[in-house]
Amino acid sequence: MPCSSLAEVDGELERTKVQWLLAHPVAELGFEMPFSDSLGSDDVRQDSGNNPGNSHAATGAGSHWASSGSLPVFVRRTADRVPGDARVWPGDEILQVGAAEVTLGDGEFEELVTDENKSEFVKRLTEWRLFGAIEHQIEAMAVGLRRVVPESVLCELRSLLPPTELARLLSGLGEIDVDDWERHCAYAQGLQRDSAVVNWFWRTVRDWSTSPDEVVRLSQLLQFVTGSARVPVGGFSELVGFNGAKHPFTLSKGSYLLPQSLPMAHACICTLDLPPYEDFETCQAKLNQMLLLGRAHFDEAAGHADD
Repeated sequence: MPCSSLAEVDGELERTKVQWLLAHPVAELGFEMPFSDSLGSDDVRQDSGNNPGNSHAATGAGSHWASSGSLPVFVRRTADRVPGDARVWPGDEILQVGAAEVTLGDGEFEELVTDENKSEFVKRLTEWRLFGAIEHQIEAMAVGLRRVVPESVLCELRSLLPPTELARLLSGLGEIDVDDWERHCAYAQGLQRDSAVVNWFWRTVRDWSTSPDEVVRLSQLLQFVTGSARVPVGGFSELVGFNGAKHPFTLSKGSYLLPQSLPMAHACICTLDLPPYEDFETCQAKLNQMLLLGRAHFDEAAGHADD
């Protein structure tokens, strides 16, 4: 569904920056806050700060260098964005984005957040995160959609479906029903619903679903196995494979895998191969490690129950 508040996009930013600013004097920050929003991750900014020479090499035209403490930061304007149909290589040098911020003020550079303008800053930050930052991407999606869907059909859809329902059709559902998931799961290569490793798998998934700290693993698992973190409209019975045909979420017996192996996913056919684990603790540890390493790097030796 389309997001209607900054909290839905970035709850931590909403709490620690927006709500805090509105409730406290700016002087309590202990530093000068630029009237801008970060375009890069903290890791990228830290790397740039440790090696500022690399940052100066890619300044490019139309950029401005600022400093936040000891970190060099490039300030960009929304006008610096390259349209999706523009060709810049070979040609103009691509501006560095990693250790950069986009100015949210009316002036070009150097504006700071004050008690007098912090309400306007919060407003512009919210508008940027919800709309401005993805404006070009949305425009590109609209162009692609109109290429494959006739305008007459789009007009009919607008009269039949509100934006929230259309978003569900395009993006799926964010809520994951574990009962529905298990009910529409298929089993292959000798695995049965009552197999020990299957019971351990669903026990682990249900443990995640009841823990506020681990419920996020449900969407991570779904994405790891199917390529999407969201459920199709209609639930797991409507899951599709790589060719667009319906294909159930499938647990398969990984006979070729060792008892110490991590599970193996085949996202194109929504299938997870489970190794022949010998106990619940090992199965649980391997599933957790699978998701952790699936987002970072792969190490076949990792994932032991005592790691």
